[in-house]
Amino acid sequence: MKKRKFLIIAAVILIILSFAAAAYSDFGGHSHSSSSSSRSHRSRTSRNDDVNSWYFTIPFALIVTFFRQYDDIKTGLKRLRRKFRKLKPMHEYYAVDPKFDEIKFKKVISDLYFKMQETWQAKDISPIKDFMTDDFYYAMDLRLDKLRRKKQTDRTEKIKILEINLNGWRQDKEFDYISVGLKAQIISYIVDDTLKYVASGDSKKPISMEYYIEFSRKSGTKTAYKFNWQVSDMDGWEMN
Repeated sequence: MKKRKFLIIAAVILIILSFAAAAYSDFGGHSHSSSSSSRSHRSRTSRNDDVNSWYFTIPFALIVTFFRQYDDIKTGLKRLRRKFRKLKPMHEYYAVDPKFDEIKFKKVISDLYFKMQETWQAKDISPIKDFMTDDFYYAMDLRLDKLRRKKQTDRTEKIKILEINLNGWRQDKEFDYISVGLKAQIISYIVDDTLKYVASGDSKKPISMEYYIEFSRKSGTKTAYKFNWQVSDMDGWEMN
């Protein structure tokens, strides 16, 4: 929906600039001297046509570039917001939930990470739906649908978790959130399901990945026997 709104705004701007270029052409193209030669008139007309084309081409190129990079820009802005998001230290969360157990929490995260990779490769994340908010689940399933349509599989092998850190927590009017940093080493590559060739990635070389994971639950909820947190946001990138 937001992308469509941007597209409409961009189209309106492009139309306005086109009208502005046309108006400029009408104003600048007429000769006010009766002694001007037809050659001079053609030269001015040619220059005006060049200007008009630039008035159209530059905004159009900028708009196309923006929409090609839309997802990257959106991801970059999200990462920037996370970087400056104020988090409270984890030891303060025990005042909110005295039974919160950081060690058990990390153990669940570790198990869930492996399960995520397994279900992602199977192109069916429904077995871990209870561990995700509805919005996050449907966003991930939408991404998986692209692989299904292309008849490709995102394979992961030799998964090794290197580090899990609870970065801190925050709270809004409805939910508690815990921010998690996870580092892992994996082999990740995409295979064509029909021809069985590697479409992208490296099936031999492991890569180091870093993840941001945010868990959430309703404020006032306390630690129980059953894990009652859900993944509400997740982002991963290759470490240099």
